[in-house]
Amino acid sequence: MALFTLEKCSSDAAAIFEFTNASTTSNTGYKIIWGDGAPDSVFSTFTIISHSYNIGTYPLKFIVTGNGCTDTATYYIYVGSNPAVGLGNPGNTTICTGVSLTFPITGTSTNTPGTIYTVTFNDGSAPVTYTHPVPSDVTHNFANGSFLPSAKMYLDLCVKSIQLIRDLNPVIWFIENPRGRIVEVPEYRKLMQEQNVYLHLMTYSSYGSHSTKPTYLLTNSSFVPRSCMPYGRGHKSSVLVNNLTAVQRSSMPEALCMDVANFCKQKLSWA
Repeated sequence: MALFTLEKCSSDAAAIFEFTNASTTSNTGYKIIWGDGAPDSVFSTFTIISHSYNIGTYPLKFIVTGNGCTDTATYYIYVGSNPAVGLGNPGNTTICTGVSLTFPITGTSTNTPGTIYTVTFNDGSAPVTYTHPVPSDVTHNFANGSFLPSAKMYLDLCVKSIQLIRDLNPVIWFIENPRGRIVEVPEYRKLMQEQNVYLHLMTYSSYGSHSTKPTYLLTNSSFVPRSCMPYGRGHKSSVLVNNLTAVQRSSMPEALCMDVANFCKQKLSWA
């Protein structure tokens, strides 16, 4: 048995599908079970046949008989518009392990019956699947940290940095964490208990960058970064950044590095 999907996406209330018999063998019978409640079509041969489907999803079965054998193929017919969906922000998403969050689901009222929704939480749990109509919200208990692969890579670097701090015990140390998720890492919370750690929210734009790029700066020192610029996340200056490489866009501003270096020089009385 073979499985196929046929679809037509439009705002029309119905769509006509046309089926062509391309068989070159000596079949003796055909049967089509349309799957929408219409009478089955049975014939000894055919060249072209059409059928109209209303909006929805239907299982069409095509059964062929010949030389004493029977073969069946199933086609899933979909008629409807391109689906829409919105997943709302529940508010504060910095939570402790084991806490549930409820995400509003919006914008689905015009979707076609049979539309399938899949919600992935990126915490190692199985995705949740709904068939239209979808509920107004979805609640999930986050048993583990929920990180995209790129964010996990940055967090792994933060964990390595914390391990180095613990092993080397430097007089002054800094960690810059653009993702801001280090506060959810157990190693960070343990470090907070062991040392006086200061967590500063700052922006790259305060140091001459062409985009705001909020970031966290962690340190065991009294260093205070420059005040955040008075515009929101994602703001870009009149200078285009499209011609910069990914490394240039993500590199710490030179002015920030100099402020940190000068602070350390003063505190440690370097020559």
